[in-house]
Amino acid sequence: AFSIYFAQEGLKIMADQPLSKTAGSLNLALANVFRTKNQLDPAFYHDSIAYSIFLELKDTVQIAASNINLGNISFQRNESLNALIHYYRGYQLYYAKKFIRGQIIAANNLGWTFLKQKNYASAHEFLSSAEELADENSLYQLAASLKGNLASIYYEEGDYKRAIDKAEEALAISEEIGTQALVH
Repeated sequence: AFSIYFAQEGLKIMADQPLSKTAGSLNLALANVFRTKNQLDPAFYHDSIAYSIFLELKDTVQIAASNINLGNISFQRNESLNALIHYYRGYQLYYAKKFIRGQIIAANNLGWTFLKQKNYASAHEFLSSAEELADENSLYQLAASLKGNLASIYYEEGDYKRAIDKAEEALAISEEIGTQALVH
């Protein structure tokens, strides 16, 4: 409630600059807060405003972030097709900007959504490519999460040895960096 209040107050202050990056960022922040509280209608509303602002400002990275958030909202609504569309748009934009961390997050979300649809080949494709990028760029927390998600694919496919191996890799990284492997 505290962060919602301050973001809304910030938007009131920004009323004379409705197309500013700050107004877009505040709307995106509000969307994320509402989404984490599972209040998906106001989350969608604020993210749509953020998306429109960033589109007007031609801010590619923020357009991508907004797409990822719209994908998360769609995923929570069990709208897998919409989630995939938004995640893929975000992935393409991050790829075009060579924004590695964004590419990895988008690919992870695509992979997880395909996993939930039992489309293991597509899930594996996105998660493996993201895992490789995370490893190459020393993004250890993301790598641990991806390895945990890959373990889920192997488990679902009945390849328990590979599932255990990937889960152990995720755990080893997590222990090394002192965090938990965040599985989607």
